[in-house]
Amino acid sequence: MTAPALTKRIWWILFRNEWFKARKRLAFLLPLGFYLFVTFINHFGPAWQARDDPDRSYTLPEAWSRVFGEDQSMMLLLFAGVCLVMLVSSEFTWRTARQNVIDGLSKTQWLVGKAMLVPFLGLVFLSLAMTIGFVISFLGTDLAAASGPIISVGVFKAAGGMLLAFLSVGGLALFVSLSVRGAGGAIATWFLWIFLIEGVIVPQLLGRIDWLRDYLQYQPFTVAQRLFGLENYDPAAFQRLVEAREAAERPAPVLADLTGVLWINAGWAALFFLGAFVIFRRRDL
Repeated sequence: MTAPALTKRIWWILFRNEWFKARKRLAFLLPLGFYLFVTFINHFGPAWQARDDPDRSYTLPEAWSRVFGEDQSMMLLLFAGVCLVMLVSSEFTWRTARQNVIDGLSKTQWLVGKAMLVPFLGLVFLSLAMTIGFVISFLGTDLAAASGPIISVGVFKAAGGMLLAFLSVGGLALFVSLSVRGAGGAIATWFLWIFLIEGVIVPQLLGRIDWLRDYLQYQPFTVAQRLFGLENYDPAAFQRLVEAREAAERPAPVLADLTGVLWINAGWAALFFLGAFVIFRRRDL
């Protein structure tokens, strides 16, 4: 029996199947639960401190800078990446990948279903981060005294940049999961790649070569981090950063040109998705 082609109806069925399998699995619920807890604390702490301290404030639109700050953005990449690795690699551990194909899916359809998890998880984790940050900061916001629109165009641009960053890093997680095919080994390999290989080994080996040194900033996990920060997308947020630097007598920041960075992240995402397809098609289940 030949599996049906990738029609519109099949795409919806593949997505529904992945959601049905993920929503009751600890591989999805545990990373999501920890992420929700850490994100809540990340916003609740400064909001609570601002209640009794007139020198502190945690209101909109300023609070969006924390939502898209480096710490929160890094947590999103890590927790969502771990969640993706666990969901994909465990299918080989429990032989469910093989069983899905036996039950009627083609290998391409199975892979498409897993690839759909990357933007899906990115949207889920990003939406939760924005919702928690918005609700907590909105409770302390005086709309009449707000310094600007509580949700600016820059917020949506920053969200798009964050989603693109995860498409790149999530594509790497998908590629590693399909290559290693074991939850423990895949998670270890993914963390070794983004922290040890990119952060230590490659700079130590290639950083000594003058003409290569400048290109090390374009490694996948490294270049994804350059998409962090509301100030890169919102003029008002950038101005607040400038004023804070001046008040602290620190050098003023330089507004980054993200055009090339956006294309490089998109290129890494495409490369990892293509690599995942090639390596999966060439190996048996």
